[in-house]
Amino acid sequence: MSGVNLEDGGGLAGVLSGVVEAALEPERWDDVCDRMADYIGASAFMVFEYDLTPGKALEFYGSKSLRTSAHTEVAQLVAGEAGEEEAEAYRRLSRKRAFEFNSEAEIYGVRNDADLPPSAFREAALRATGSHSRGGAIINDIGPWIDVAAIHYRHPSNDGHRSRLAPLLPVVGKAIETGRIIRALTRQWAALLDLFDRLDFGAAFCDGTGKVVLANRRLREIAGGGDALVVDGSNRLDAALADRRGTIRQLVAKALKPGARPGELIASLPRRSGGVPMIAIVSPTPSESIGWRAAPMLSLLLVIDPETSRRVGTDGLAALGVLSAA
Repeated sequence: MSGVNLEDGGGLAGVLSGVVEAALEPERWDDVCDRMADYIGASAFMVFEYDLTPGKALEFYGSKSLRTSAHTEVAQLVAGEAGEEEAEAYRRLSRKRAFEFNSEAEIYGVRNDADLPPSAFREAALRATGSHSRGGAIINDIGPWIDVAAIHYRHPSNDGHRSRLAPLLPVVGKAIETGRIIRALTRQWAALLDLFDRLDFGAAFCDGTGKVVLANRRLREIAGGGDALVVDGSNRLDAALADRRGTIRQLVAKALKPGARPGELIASLPRRSGGVPMIAIVSPTPSESIGWRAAPMLSLLLVIDPETSRRVGTDGLAALGVLSAA
C-alpha cells in the first residue's frame, strides 16, 4: 500500500474499510460494490467466484444497478446460463495475470470494443446497466475457480480508472478469500457440533472450576437426570451425591495442572438410584479448538454410562483400567 493516499477526496479509506468489514460480514458486499463503483467512476461493480468447469458465478455480489436493472442477467450468470460466448470470456480472463485489470478488448486481444466477437449476453448486460464497455480482473491465483472483479463503464474502455483500481484489487481479493475461509470454518464447526450432539456418551468442555463452556446433548441429559451428575445455578458440574461433591471440579482442575497423569484423571460417579456408577474421564484440551479465548486450556470431560445399551462394551472399560469386565 506504499504511496496510497488514504485521505484523498475520493473516499479510498472508506472503500478499504468497507472491504475489510465485508470479509467478516458478507451482507455488506453489495454496499461495498456501490462504493467501489462510485470511487472508480463505473456504472456497475461486481465481485464473484467463477467456476470455469460448469461456467457458473458463485457467491455473487454487485452494486445497485445490477440488483435493480440487470437481475435477469445476474441470474443467468449465477445459473451458468449466460452462453458459450460469456464462458469463453472468463476462460480467456483466467489466463491473465492476477490483480491486473483488463478491458474486454484486452481480454480478447483486439484493438477496441468494436472488434469484439458478438455476444447477446454482453449486449443485454451492458444495456441493463446503461453501460458502453466492461472489463475485469482475476483477484486470486489459487484455482480451480477464479475470483473476479468485473466492471461496467458508461464510456469506451480507457485507462483513466486503473490508478484507482490498483491498490483496491489485492485487498478485495484477500477479503473474498477470507470470507470463503470463514464460511468453510463455520460449516465445519456446525458439522462438528452436530457430531458432538450425536455422541452416545456425555461430553463437555469445562474451565478449571468445572463450569461448562460447551456440552453435548447426552451430557445435558445425564446432568438433567441428577442421578450421578448435576449442574448448579452457575453452570458448574459436580457429582450428584453429597458425599462426592467436588469430585468433578477437582478432576477438571487436575487435568489442567502440568504433569497430570492419565490414571489420575478418571473417577467413578455413584448413582442416587444405586445402579452401576458412571465413569468420568477428563483430559486437557486447547481452548482454541472450540474458539474459546478466556483461558488457553480447557478440560474435556467424558461421562460414560455402563448401564446404557448403546454404551461401549465392558472390554473397552477394562482397557481403560477403570473397571473389570465384572
